[in-house]
Amino acid sequence: MANNSDVEACFTRVNSALGYELDNDTARAVAQTLCEADWHPHYIAGIVDQVNDLDADNLFVRKLGAALKRDPVDNEIEYAKKRRQEGADPDAVATEVREDDEAIAVRNPPRASP
Repeated sequence: MANNSDVEACFTRVNSALGYELDNDTARAVAQTLCEADWHPHYIAGIVDQVNDLDADNLFVRKLGAALKRDPVDNEIEYAKKRRQEGADPDAVATEVREDDEAIAVRNPPRASP
């Protein structure tokens, strides 16, 4: 047991394990809950790191959707997450997705109704 009777002291240990300050509200809430449940700070840091990564993915996908002016589909979301890891910005990814949509439309034009 980690004995996290002082949540702020637990946050300090989690920040130390992360190597950065908890500044995301969601990650901070997760850390607080796990500190109160007496989880070890290193385990909490691992979970918080995943929460931060997912939050960054979600923000990137929301920005992609705004740039596309529609909700991205599953394969576009996966592509966007990969491109975010590579350092791309949402507008650049939206341009790539639009160009791909246009290329598909050229290869597969709509058929006339009989």
